[in-house]
Amino acid sequence: MFITCCFAYNDITAECRQQTGSFVVTLKTDNHVDLGIILNYTQVKVLAEGLLSTLNQVPISELIDTNTSDILGDIQFRMDKPQANPVDHLEGDEAQCLQPHLSVPMAETSLSKIA
Repeated sequence: MFITCCFAYNDITAECRQQTGSFVVTLKTDNHVDLGIILNYTQVKVLAEGLLSTLNQVPISELIDTNTSDILGDIQFRMDKPQANPVDHLEGDEAQCLQPHLSVPMAETSLSKIA
């Protein structure tokens, strides 16, 4: 399947939320074009690091001084924080259980082939 959609000239809303061990990333436009993908933790981390790596290689002047800067779209980002789950201890007290921080080592070779 090959899907192409240009969001560069539309105002979009990006949403990211955690859902049952995976992450849902959604891009929505005002004219009802929605793109949603479900990724696991490692996929989200590699994608985010790849985007940051790509952006860090481009001089900021190239991004700001474009001839089309007056017609480019805007973006809003929303993130839903995962809800803590109550856990019963042996004493019967309820406590909040937060998911532990997972770390994935990111070396240059671990970034999937970035086109």
